[in-house]
Amino acid sequence: MTDLIDDEVAHILWQAHADMKVVRVLVTTHIRRTEDTSERDRVEAAQQHRDYRASAGSDTAGWLDPNVPAATPAGVFAHLAFHCGFASEDGTELCLREFAKLRGADWARQMLASLDWSA
Repeated sequence: MTDLIDDEVAHILWQAHADMKVVRVLVTTHIRRTEDTSERDRVEAAQQHRDYRASAGSDTAGWLDPNVPAATPAGVFAHLAFHCGFASEDGTELCLREFAKLRGADWARQMLASLDWSA
């Protein structure tokens, strides 16, 4: 897997049904809005926030604080998996694939590898 996203700039967004079951997840680089932010990046960030109603990551206070285990990619995954749940099995695997895009998420890549029964 190439072009992994550094955890320090990760932005994890998700959409859920009214029952809180997670429907889809997007892991991307957080677009910081400054006066130098391009119009394209502004539009992309606005679209992400319209499409995904909840988020965590580098824009969250305490992100990657070693004293706050929930403020890590693994902590967010655990929240989504165990607190919210997923709307479908396919959604669970797709979520895991999104987290695997993060440089520090070896755990996600190991979990995906364990799902590959063809090896």
